[in-house]
Amino acid sequence: MRQATNLFRVGSRFAIWTNITAAMFLAGGLTGCNDESEGQKGPVETYVDSPEVVPNTDGVVELHYKPAEVTVDGRRFCLRTYNGMLNGPTIRIPAGTNRKIKVDLYNDFTHSDYREIASMMGHGKHSCHDFNVTNLHAHGAHVQPNFATDDPNDPCEGAGCAEGKRYYGDNVLISVPSGQSARYRWDIDEDETHHEGTNWYHPHIHGSTAIQVMDGVAGALIMEGPLDEVEGIKNAKERVMVMTQVPIDHENMRELAEGETCTEDNLSSLDFLAIETLRATLINGKLRPTL
Repeated sequence: MRQATNLFRVGSRFAIWTNITAAMFLAGGLTGCNDESEGQKGPVETYVDSPEVVPNTDGVVELHYKPAEVTVDGRRFCLRTYNGMLNGPTIRIPAGTNRKIKVDLYNDFTHSDYREIASMMGHGKHSCHDFNVTNLHAHGAHVQPNFATDDPNDPCEGAGCAEGKRYYGDNVLISVPSGQSARYRWDIDEDETHHEGTNWYHPHIHGSTAIQVMDGVAGALIMEGPLDEVEGIKNAKERVMVMTQVPIDHENMRELAEGETCTEDNLSSLDFLAIETLRATLINGKLRPTL
């Protein structure tokens, strides 16, 4: 399986592309220019940054994996999402020390959806996987890969905890079925203060990662630090671009009919092989935004 989600942070010292497939080019995704020298105004800007997630009153980031209606280039689709948006919200971690980032992942689907897949272009071994089961991966974060280190002053309580009242770390081997949840704690400064970086988060469930990320179930994970305070950087205008490839023009990509409501039973993308062809590159969920 392969899927592309690229990150490009403009206006800071970061220019990082995270690739799992062929590279995509920024110039091909943004259009328009503005020549003020002749008194002509450029096109109206349609580019927008993805919203930043606001932690709840307990300081926990909440991610809801669920179906939601999204509009791409005037066309309505029913996709798997984080928090009902294409792509997921940006998680920004301010500079600091001993930072412990809590994330609660909720699988809001209500039933399984098993589908047959056959790896690259259908040439591999056929197998069956539940497209609705999920989990979470902090891509680029240097944290415990299984469980967060025990902290007697911060036991995990309630639904979604690991055995022994523990939080999950960056554990990509767990499964979060429909109707279930998982509680994560990323102790990013456990070894030493984590370096700054433009990273991303996404599902990492065997057999279903590509179909979920294809729908835009991914978001930017930005870690700030001393470099953000360097003169010439701290006041720079920043653009956080998450690039996903959604096969909106594939024959098996079903648009919502007029008046049709999006539910988990009429998702637009159910064909695993559709991820290989006719994939439009979206920037923060928009097709060819103007900047």
